[in-house]
Amino acid sequence: MSLSEEKEIYAQIQRRLFYLIPEKWESIYLYASSVDMPNKRLNGEMYFYYFPKGIIKKKAVNRL
Repeated sequence: MSLSEEKEIYAQIQRRLFYLIPEKWESIYLYASSVDMPNKRLNGEMYFYYFPKGIIKKKAVNRL
């Protein structure tokens, strides 16, 4: 996978996160990894959590 392809994948993830989170948020922490498999398939994992926006400090919400 080229660097430009990888950047595009992360940009798609970013756009989708905006639609996945049902409330306003202060910050998002994302972990994502990918591995090129011998059969040309991409394999990996991703998880993220975010801090909801609000006056009172809220705990992080974990999403897998």
